[in-house]
Amino acid sequence: MELMAGNPSITIQQIADALKTTTRRINYYIKVLKETGIIERVGADKNGYWVVKGPRV
Repeated sequence: MELMAGNPSITIQQIADALKTTTRRINYYIKVLKETGIIERVGADKNGYWVVKGPRV
C-alpha cells in the first residue's frame, strides 16, 4: 500500500519487483485489499491509478 500511495500509477509488475515476489501473489493481495475497500483502481489498467483509502499498516 505504501508503494501505491507513493506512486499511484505503479504497475503490478513494478510492485512485484520491488517486493521481490511474483505478480500472482501481488494480484491475490490486491484482490483482498479491493474486496475490503482499502484500495481502489481508478481508470483503465494501462493509464489508471491506485487510490489507497484505508489505514496503512
